[in-house]
Amino acid sequence: MSGLSAGAAHAIAAKFPWRDYSTFADVGAAQGMVPVILARTHPHLRGTGFDLAEVQPVYEEFVASQELFDRVRFVAGDFFATRCRWMTSSHGPYLA
Repeated sequence: MSGLSAGAAHAIAAKFPWRDYSTFADVGAAQGMVPVILARTHPHLRGTGFDLAEVQPVYEEFVASQELFDRVRFVAGDFFATRCRWMTSSHGPYLA
């Protein structure tokens, strides 16, 4: 899945005005390729990946391998069933 999202993640990192934001959330983050590329490209950003709990170990291992664990976190849930109170407008753009 990360191979499929890497190209799009680079385009999102390059084309969106990230200088105007400090945080982001990726809903359906999978391994975390999009949050990792955004955080690596824009060091001022902090991000959250949201996905099913089963994904968390893979996500956290990948983020840690990129040395971004201090700026990129994971929140477990099912966006079809979970009321996402942490997802407010203060978290900046949402990627889904």
